Amino acid sequence: MAARSRSAKQLTRAIAPTQSTEEEPFDPHAFADFIGQIRLQGIWLSSAKVVNKVGPVTPEHVAIGIDDSSTWKPQEWGFRALTEYRIRLTDNRKLLATVDASFAVDFASGQPMTDSIFNTFGEVNLPVNTWPYLREFLASSFGRMNWTPFTLPALKRGVPPQRSQDEAEETQ
Repeated sequence: MAARSRSAKQLTRAIAPTQSTEEEPFDPHAFADFIGQIRLQGIWLSSAKVVNKVGPVTPEHVAIGIDDSSTWKPQEWGFRALTEYRIRLTDNRKLLATVDASFAVDFASGQPMTDSIFNTFGEVNLPVNTWPYLREFLASSFGRMNWTPFTLPALKRGVPPQRSQDEAEETQ
């Protein structure tokens, strides 16, 4: 089945539907019809691993990097999608912590999922469903590490990412 990977910068970048590697071109009407007939059956934490390398004191300066990938498998009732997130927290290039979390999502579907549809579905729709679960998982995990919990920003699709103040100063 199809698999995709994105880096943290790609998570917030404006997207256009990706062209399928198959011969059929992306059809927005067929995609909309497919999305209209699926039903979310359930979302759950499939696996997780948290590594805290600095102990119970919240680091002062933390940069967060997020990579993700997703896959899917057909099921007799529809399909199961899996999104795997890898979070790296650093301070001046020193690794402070890592969090790996995978979320599985079941969708009932009368139409079969295809690699062509999943190219866009996995980029647009699936993260919209799993991102809130990742946000909550990180906030509660940081609290359990005795770090000050923080919330990841909302996942934005279709808008260009905004540069941070540090990035803007670096280019001047």
